[in-house]
Amino acid sequence: MRLGLSAKASRSAAASLGVLATVAAAWAATTPTTGVTVHNFQYDGMSQSSNSVWYKTWDVQGADAQTSSDNNVPVEINKMKLHLYSGSFTSGAHSLLLETTIESDHATVLTGQGRAQDSGRLNILGSNNSYSVQGFDWSWESKTQTIVVNRDVHVKFQSEATASKNSTAGTADPILITSDGLKIEQVTIKQDGKDKEVNRFHFEGNVNIFQGESHTICRVLDVVADRAGTPTGEATTPATSSAKTPTGLNVGTIDSIVAQDHVVTTQKDLEASGDMAQLFSGEQRVELTGSPQARAISSDILLQGGRITWFRDKQEVQVEPLTATGATPGRVRVSMPPLATYESGADTAAPAASTDDHRLIITGESLRAQFALRRFDMEKSIRVNDPSLTVDASHLDAEFDPGSAPPPPGPNQLPTTVVPQMGRLNHLTMNGGVAIHQDYRETTTGQAEILPGPGQILLNGRPHVEDKLSHAIIDGTTIQLTTDGQSALVQGGVGQPAQLYLPALQGVSDGGGKPIPTTITCDTVTMQRAEETALPENKFSTFTFAGHVHVTANDLVANSEKLMAYTRDTTPQSGNQPDPLAATGQLGEIIRLELSQHVEIQESQMQPGQTEITQYKAHAARATIDPRVGQANDATGSAPLTLRRSVELFGDPAGVDGPVRPMVEVPPIPNMAFSSPGTTTAKPMENTTPAKITSDEQWLLSGKTGVTYWFKGNVAIDGGTFTATCDQMRAEGTPASSADNPNGKTTLERIVADGNVTIDQGPRESTSGQAELKPREGKIVLSDHALVVNKQDKTRLENANIELSNGTMVAVPPPEAEGQPLKRPTIFWSGSTMNFDKMRKPADKSSTETTPTK
Repeated sequence: MRLGLSAKASRSAAASLGVLATVAAAWAATTPTTGVTVHNFQYDGMSQSSNSVWYKTWDVQGADAQTSSDNNVPVEINKMKLHLYSGSFTSGAHSLLLETTIESDHATVLTGQGRAQDSGRLNILGSNNSYSVQGFDWSWESKTQTIVVNRDVHVKFQSEATASKNSTAGTADPILITSDGLKIEQVTIKQDGKDKEVNRFHFEGNVNIFQGESHTICRVLDVVADRAGTPTGEATTPATSSAKTPTGLNVGTIDSIVAQDHVVTTQKDLEASGDMAQLFSGEQRVELTGSPQARAISSDILLQGGRITWFRDKQEVQVEPLTATGATPGRVRVSMPPLATYESGADTAAPAASTDDHRLIITGESLRAQFALRRFDMEKSIRVNDPSLTVDASHLDAEFDPGSAPPPPGPNQLPTTVVPQMGRLNHLTMNGGVAIHQDYRETTTGQAEILPGPGQILLNGRPHVEDKLSHAIIDGTTIQLTTDGQSALVQGGVGQPAQLYLPALQGVSDGGGKPIPTTITCDTVTMQRAEETALPENKFSTFTFAGHVHVTANDLVANSEKLMAYTRDTTPQSGNQPDPLAATGQLGEIIRLELSQHVEIQESQMQPGQTEITQYKAHAARATIDPRVGQANDATGSAPLTLRRSVELFGDPAGVDGPVRPMVEVPPIPNMAFSSPGTTTAKPMENTTPAKITSDEQWLLSGKTGVTYWFKGNVAIDGGTFTATCDQMRAEGTPASSADNPNGKTTLERIVADGNVTIDQGPRESTSGQAELKPREGKIVLSDHALVVNKQDKTRLENANIELSNGTMVAVPPPEAEGQPLKRPTIFWSGSTMNFDKMRKPADKSSTETTPTK
């Protein structure tokens, strides 16, 4: 619906000035003398109805006028006032409804040239003030039916049209237009394939359009108005019937308002510009083309595209894309301050960066901005570019916090409608194939929400994150990242735990083929960047896993309720070579794993032929895994390091469920017990029970060339066929993957126990300060106050270094200690007396003495 100037037909200024020529011609025909001055005159124009009744259609008044019979002599009229009436005749009565009034302090009418002009003021007023024209230095041309006003133009159109369905306003506000010049003319346009005569108001120079709270400036403006209708009958004069009234412009409803050349339109906090704009005042709508853009001034948000439609009453802006070129779709564009501007504590009033490299740029194929609701949304091929990240998606929604309200009106100001301004960016929500690109991080997800205030990115819809610095691959139900890329929070859900893939642990066997990534699943994961010093090479990432933690890595599986993982960050660079100590082709590395709460660890090795052999199983309150620990290959330390995996186990004396001591379970230890008392005919028992070793602290070193386990504090071994206790112990073995151990049944080659050693082998018990167990040989070497006791006959062997092997015992004198008397091996037979007869043979009867015999 278009802006209505009047509900009834009205004639225009051009029609009124046309009457002036008619008046001048009539005077020339009826006045017998020349140079006559008429004072305070009124001249009526009459029309004849179909039944030959005359009625008035116009009149002209003036303070004085000078007439002439010569058409080439100007007719001067002072204080001219011309009225146009509706000119209708109904039921035998004519109407004197005033439609248009034109006034001028002076008018010069050149009847011979069909021209009227003056340098003074011109006032044109429509009926009921429906429209008005004011200006100076005006002229009228009868041949072209045009009015030209050359200075200080003021035109007002009073809207009487109701608002359209797109408008919330009941009645549109009047339109006030000012400019340097104005030309009013009749033109013919094509509409619906037919010619249509319309009235055009053409403004030029410093054009300003005011309507309500809106203001538009441009250099050229065209207002096209419908003709409201043709007056009934023809205007004639009593003196002559040959003087025909010129056809009037008959201004009706506005058809279009088109502004051109540097158009800028504003309303409250919004501003739009372009090369061309069409204003639909009845709909409170503006359409801009020619590099159009719209801007929210206070929040510095700029919208750009191929066409912008602004619904002023709803403060809504729709942006259509630029024309597509080839296979490339058209694009719309949003430019605003970067995400860092909106972080908590940031000052949004700070000067915004002017270059795209330092702003948040969002492009897509369509855009709708609802500034009254403080939001906008974009569709199709979304690309978000911020200094901190880049995002691709199919749909985007942006919402803003309320901005500061405008100040209340002053004592002499009228109240205006309060439109909320857009404040800080609250969040960006993106859906459909979302891909987020950050420095050293790539993310894909079904939905992402950016919260600039806390600097967070919330991911949903099976998110997947690849971190290039820590070389972590992250999956979860929901993932929370930071916009600066320094931290992340991953949460799992029912049937979909949080899952990370970290760099491969240093392998302890060669038979497993290509190292596998370290896979960790749990309920939640938190990631944080950190650094030990300012040196770049000391930067690392910390991962905190919580709830049902499960680790699968090279040769190792672990479970716990909490895990801390540290990875050394490596910046990918062109030509960067892999770490020679890391897994093949691996740039990053895990430098430590720290497990706590119900820790379970199992290390397995692969034999040649891909047979997996369990190296050990461990249980502890907490554990630390160092994937690579260097160990010198010789005493000088000059030989290359042998890399081992270190697992340190700890207990918890004050555990919630009672004291917890770490325990490691190793493959069965054979040849450490006998089925009968220690006699030369005893045979070793077959052992298939894994050995369990508990202590206060434990260190387990595993490598491709050997394994070494340390145990400290209240060490206890349950070997199935024997038990042992001591203060500390070291166990050394050959890995299952070693060629020296093809069957994988024996992994511990040497066990050294120190301090208060006790070994229970069933029929005998041994104590010493130190003991060395050699399972492959079936030997135990006791030293430092060694003592072996046969439990059945209480026989004791002491004061010697004792070697136990199957059913035999070999005792040798211990090393001499300075200042100590020499000790000799001693055996005690308890409960018998050795009696000899003369033949030097033992007595046939048993002794009744109870004193042990040495």
